[in-house]
Amino acid sequence: MLIVGKITAEIKKSIPFLQIGNIIITTQDLEHIEKSHGKQIKKAGFHAALDFIKFVLGHVEIIYTGNHEQSFVLINNQLKPRGQAVISLFKETNQNDYKVITSHPVKPQYYENKTPLWGRAPTNHFKNILETPGAISGQSDYVDFTKDIDSNQ
Repeated sequence: MLIVGKITAEIKKSIPFLQIGNIIITTQDLEHIEKSHGKQIKKAGFHAALDFIKFVLGHVEIIYTGNHEQSFVLINNQLKPRGQAVISLFKETNQNDYKVITSHPVKPQYYENKTPLWGRAPTNHFKNILETPGAISGQSDYVDFTKDIDSNQ
């Protein structure tokens, strides 16, 4: 088992439906992701599934509800060519940790008709607030679930 991310008290303040705890992946699940989605992950420019997972966890922009209670889908929209990176997390009852159950690239249209639970606020890149009506403010561009973990893992 590897700890690949962490939901901290700071993150919970911004995303209150998540519980504080580690984000983990088992060797079995990592091997499954590599076997099932390795070609897609390499085509997206990553050496291995673990690199891909750490990238997405470090740059989460949108969160959707998953297919099960206490499961969430974390999205990053920065893949080139246009695409999204997905990580599905699952939190078992009576457990503190979230488990990565899958991770792979998807087409941007995949989540187009779904309503997110949380999304980053668009940022205002204009220097003069008068250049754009209703100036946008809010949280940063993404949430980094990896900043408080040991990088030697």
